[in-house]
Amino acid sequence: MILLIYTPVITNRIKYIFNFIFKDILQLSYQLTNDITAFTDYPYSKISYTDNPVGDELFFKSSSLLLEKNIAKQEQNSQEYKGYTICYSVQNSALPFDVFAASFYLLSRYEEYLPSVLDSHLRFQAENSYAFKHGFLNHPVIDEWAFEIKEMLKSRSPNLNFKGRNYLFLPTIDIDRAYAYQSSGLMKNTMRFGKALLKGDIEKAQSIIKVGLGKSKDPFDTYLYMNRVHQKIESKPIYFFLLGDAGKYDVNLHFEKSRLQKLIQKVSNYAKVGIHPSYHSNHKKEWIIKEKHRLEEIINAPVKLSRQHYLRLHLPYTYHDLLQAGISDDYSMGYASQIGFRASTCTSFTWYDLANDRETELTVHPFVVMDVTLLRYLKLSISEALAQVKQLSDYVRAVNGTFTTLWHNESISDINDWKGWRKMYQNMVIYCC
Repeated sequence: MILLIYTPVITNRIKYIFNFIFKDILQLSYQLTNDITAFTDYPYSKISYTDNPVGDELFFKSSSLLLEKNIAKQEQNSQEYKGYTICYSVQNSALPFDVFAASFYLLSRYEEYLPSVLDSHLRFQAENSYAFKHGFLNHPVIDEWAFEIKEMLKSRSPNLNFKGRNYLFLPTIDIDRAYAYQSSGLMKNTMRFGKALLKGDIEKAQSIIKVGLGKSKDPFDTYLYMNRVHQKIESKPIYFFLLGDAGKYDVNLHFEKSRLQKLIQKVSNYAKVGIHPSYHSNHKKEWIIKEKHRLEEIINAPVKLSRQHYLRLHLPYTYHDLLQAGISDDYSMGYASQIGFRASTCTSFTWYDLANDRETELTVHPFVVMDVTLLRYLKLSISEALAQVKQLSDYVRAVNGTFTTLWHNESISDINDWKGWRKMYQNMVIYCC
């Protein structure tokens, strides 16, 4: 049985958001129509999205957002719903707000196209987002709303075939700095050794000497440990390698160093590998192409996956550049300063280019939580951080979504601020899988 959906005008925005909710999330076969006679005569399950109901179908009152083509400040008519404030309030509808307009606004990151105060790295700030200000950043609300619609439809048409999907845990690892000391030359490590002695940090001084003499593993060399943890849960993670030229924010080993190349080749044998475009590549498309080519040369395979270094994502320009560079899947959709759901979903989605009012071929994979956010931004203890992660995982599990985490090899080093976080990572992986 196919669900029939009536709307007077079928726009690109309507096709996009209905496809996301009904096909991608709910795994339901449906058809859009603007033929009111065909809709009236249809004897099976149907819903309408318009100003007034056609008959006794499940009716969702529409607002104007999905009929527009421009980008403009929105009059959102917010109201309370299930403990938080939601936009596009309507009356006499199956839900007290235009769920499709609200979903499109959040998923397209509409607000990130509007004037906003950026942070020191020129990023859109989580604290300025509608989801954060109105109390639902830590919920995948679009998926939750989709499941509400599902229950409404099932109560009317029990024979509708929802194929369903399974919860998935996806660990991703950013390699900003492959090694703590082996990434640096003798002069820099000598300076580190001297500073450690001056500060009385004997443990660090000894570690520098032992690593230099080959008597101890580099503390950031956590790759074997991570692989063992991931193998236990039969999870295939994704590693993103930084291969940009040296700079203030780009401090990895030089891409031509055999140590780094051998590491990347080894990791690519048991995990997916993507490029981690350097800090300034966000404004220089040619750098993305250059760094992507470097990785392709190392692994001798096409590179289609990426995540922006420092999560420097500027819409629509960053995504335009990634597409032109041949990237098909990006994993940058998340915040540095807050955990939660930047696009209000735990489902991968194709990027909608608002500037050109069209759906693109770039698939966006949102992540939910990052290690640096927990420790450095939110300043949580290990137990507090684990509790937060578990709660977020539970929310994703409730809608059979994908729970994607962002970690770094250095946060599993068990040194300095990261002492105890290696065990935390293992506990998190076990719970989230």
